[in-house]
Amino acid sequence: MANEKLAAVRSLINQKRYSEARAILETIEDDPMAQKLLAQINRKSPRSRPRRSGGGLLGYLAAILISAVITTLLIAVLVIVTAPSRGETIQFAVADNPSPTPASTPTTTPTSLPTVTIGVVASGQNVNLRGGPGTNFELIDSVPPGTEALVLETSEDGQWYNVRLSDGTEGWMFANLLELADATVTPNTGGAVASVPSATPEPTCTPEEAQAWWDAYPLYLQANYVILAASGSEQPNFDLLFDTIDNHWTEFRESDYPSCVEAVYQDVLDGMDTIWSALQAYENGNTSTAENRAETARSESFAPALERLSQLGVETPTTDCGAEFWYAIVKPGYESTQSFIDELDLAAAGSDTIRTGVFRLQEIRRDVADFYAPLCTTNARDSLLALIDSTVEAYRAVYDGNSSNAQAALANVTIQHNAFREELTRLGIQT
Repeated sequence: MANEKLAAVRSLINQKRYSEARAILETIEDDPMAQKLLAQINRKSPRSRPRRSGGGLLGYLAAILISAVITTLLIAVLVIVTAPSRGETIQFAVADNPSPTPASTPTTTPTSLPTVTIGVVASGQNVNLRGGPGTNFELIDSVPPGTEALVLETSEDGQWYNVRLSDGTEGWMFANLLELADATVTPNTGGAVASVPSATPEPTCTPEEAQAWWDAYPLYLQANYVILAASGSEQPNFDLLFDTIDNHWTEFRESDYPSCVEAVYQDVLDGMDTIWSALQAYENGNTSTAENRAETARSESFAPALERLSQLGVETPTTDCGAEFWYAIVKPGYESTQSFIDELDLAAAGSDTIRTGVFRLQEIRRDVADFYAPLCTTNARDSLLALIDSTVEAYRAVYDGNSSNAQAALANVTIQHNAFREELTRLGIQT
């Protein structure tokens, strides 16, 4: 029931119907995911403060009466203070030779100093300065945390700032990695930007720690796979796609991530809300809507996440044809097959362990065969299926006590395993 409500909430969020979404979440506020979605809604659409009641008509009349009394009292005080003392003659005549009035000293109205916007690098690692507003532009420099830079302009999508460093170098930085502040240009500094408090750097971690977490929970790749499968298959298996992404989504949410990738973690989760709604649009036949939502997830959530990872020194290679997205989906099955090969006991004829292994390997094969495979992965997919088939044959031969057939099957396992790894290398996929 909670999962159905969460799915409905994500749909309402994408439609910006925050009040309805908030009302549903408050009925399941004990659920951790509900709490995160509620926090997300509160960031996007904070609760408005209720207006104070003015007391209706009576309050209005009372306010008028109080205002009249105060005004009367002020006039009375003014008359008393400005009136001459009793019996004093008021002089209207002007002296024959009035003293000249001293010329007033002109006062200089201070001119307000111009303000500029500067950014302070707020990252635990060096930040890339690029030749244009995107990760595809050339790398100009690597700027350390705490560096101040004059902000010249913002990209059309608001994701990048064009900045100038103190040495005059200009380039583009990812907006989320700069903490902005206004400062004045003082005359005695020749137009230099006044100093501002340094931003507090984000928590740091080693590139190895960040890389290990990213590789262990490849939700970004898996999210792109379901969109690839939904748009590329003639008859997508949406039940399989929803189940697949939901399982990986849960693992990612519960992952123990290093503190320095917290912003990446949140970016990916935000992107997943949009990917889920895109998948629903594909299922309902709304292709245009689905494509727009998928692009929104990539540009507004996944692109910032990848840029942050790049700043941390994390490698996030992707293949042009989507091979890496496919491998992220079949990798668990491949690794499980490797484990079955390593654990095969040639002397375990007739054992329940061997029989259970046969059934489990057959399930893995069905999953791999059912997953959509881009055209570029055809050879890799065939080699993986042949590897699993040879492993099943080896298990069956061991169960039957036929050692010669088992050895022959294991020889085929080695051949297919090597063929599969060669295909992955050709596709540029690291294992």
